[in-house]
Amino acid sequence: MATTVVETTFSKDEILTFLSAVDVELNKKTKVILIGGAAAILAFGSSRSSIDIDTFNKIDHLEKAIQKAAKKTGLKIEFSHSSVVFAPENFEKRLVAYIGLKFKYLDIWIPESHDFVMMKIARLLTRDLEDIIDTHKKYPLDANKLLNLFQKEMSHYVGNKKMFEANYLHTIETLFGTKTYKSHMSKIKK
Repeated sequence: MATTVVETTFSKDEILTFLSAVDVELNKKTKVILIGGAAAILAFGSSRSSIDIDTFNKIDHLEKAIQKAAKKTGLKIEFSHSSVVFAPENFEKRLVAYIGLKFKYLDIWIPESHDFVMMKIARLLTRDLEDIIDTHKKYPLDANKLLNLFQKEMSHYVGNKKMFEANYLHTIETLFGTKTYKSHMSKIKK
């Protein structure tokens, strides 16, 4: 008989409470680049919860603050560097400061919306597509900007390239309809 593992998820308020508790434990400015579900929830209007807080940059130096925050808040949120991330090559030049809550020491940055979407397309689980749709509702995306990123800044993708292309085209059709999908397909297949 198979057992079901239920993962604890955390709401926007819980994530902000946790980040605030980490911030209190710091004594110098620390840059954190949020990606994944936490970024979707905090910056792009996703209504779901997240199982963790993923970062693009290494945050090992925050370990003590993270442990103290978990103890103070009772929130056991995994807050760590994601070891596998496929992002547009120049996305770090387009990062956006997170302004949803002011922190004294945490300097939180989020990928620009189109870069964030390309990161999500690389995996494209159901929750990733939901995050993309929520992002598009809050910050309307530009189909041509996504095409440019796909063609010019994602060549380093090392997974199944046919699957990545299919994920991209599925996302384009979902967001922009069949006409844009066919246009992008013809441009990609050249």
